[in-house]
Amino acid sequence: MTPTPAFLPESLRPVPKKPRRRRRRKPLLLGVALIVLGLISGGLYLWRVEEIRLESCPGLPSCVSKNLQSFRGAWIPTLDLDSLRRQVDCWPGIRKCEISLRLPGEIFIRAEADTVAASFRTGLSWRALSPRGEVGRRIERPFPPVLDGFPLLASEMRRGLNAGETLARKLHGKARALRWITPEDLEVSLELDDSAPPVTLRVDPGKDSAGERAVNYLRKLKNVVWADLRQPDRIVIREHS
Repeated sequence: MTPTPAFLPESLRPVPKKPRRRRRRKPLLLGVALIVLGLISGGLYLWRVEEIRLESCPGLPSCVSKNLQSFRGAWIPTLDLDSLRRQVDCWPGIRKCEISLRLPGEIFIRAEADTVAASFRTGLSWRALSPRGEVGRRIERPFPPVLDGFPLLASEMRRGLNAGETLARKLHGKARALRWITPEDLEVSLELDDSAPPVTLRVDPGKDSAGERAVNYLRKLKNVVWADLRQPDRIVIREHS
């Protein structure tokens, strides 16, 4: 480079160019990002189900726990939780199923049994009935009220349960049995006193035929064993002989 003449003023002298330094920051950051991305991808790939814990409840068969073990080793980000839930809540008598993930690879499943509101016989065994009229789990002994003759329809069973509960509440008793005769004819067996025999009432489950007047009349009578409350304007009773 030609030296600048000494007679030139300082303001006119050319500024020497400094050599440029190569910036290696961008390739370095890119390399770090690729390493981090690789570690994350590898961790997700290895993030699999290691253990499945099931908190069971009455009515859930033991085979459900064995079936759930088939999900061990599944990749957690693509795990179908609905499929897991269907393995549990598809069984009769299961009200709710909760699923939670516990790190690093544990699936916790909690099953909750439905409330038993009544029962009915199926062959030589007994089945529970939910408050919604749905068929529940097998039970060892009958649970009152016992339903008889009902079609396997949740709507009809729910209507019968509602009619029995209404009569029991009005007469301050306990419904022991419900017998379905026709959709408009239901026979309800009530226990009004522990020492007295049960009272059998015929009602229409689709109507509020057991009005206050009929209920008040029944409360006054002590020897009634049977009563027909299907008509709103009359009541037919049968007393102890």
